[in-house]
Amino acid sequence: GYIGDSGQGLGGGAEVSTTIVEVHADWRWRGVRLRALAALAELDDVTELNNSLGLVGMASVGEQLDGHFIELGYDVMQWLRPGNGQSLTPFVRYEAFDTQAKVPTGFASDPANDIEIMTYGIAYQPTDQVIFKLDFMDVDNDAGTGIDQINVSMGYVF
Repeated sequence: GYIGDSGQGLGGGAEVSTTIVEVHADWRWRGVRLRALAALAELDDVTELNNSLGLVGMASVGEQLDGHFIELGYDVMQWLRPGNGQSLTPFVRYEAFDTQAKVPTGFASDPANDIEIMTYGIAYQPTDQVIFKLDFMDVDNDAGTGIDQINVSMGYVF
């Protein structure tokens, strides 16, 4: 969690007290991998912040932001080649977040900021420090303007 001010000296009465809380879990058992996270952020004095920044209408900073995801995968190397130190994990992830879950009176939420994503992918780890991932993200939002994407990535932990 986090509690603090984030007004950054904007003036105009915008103190912008910020509270962020999150909870997450990571569970692994016999090749099954389950991860989940939920987060909530709340900001005070958003009307004053919007005024300081000259924001109107749907351009408002969110008073409340929220999101969550749950991911399920299975390491098929557990039964293909047990004990070889490698990992090959197909996975599926559902996530949803809204950066304008609540806005001040007089402003409107932009439906494009209320997003749901289904991700289907595979991750290969030749060692614990290296990972290659390929996934497809089916992106939807309340405005109907979500753009699907394919991601190819590599990671290295040193």
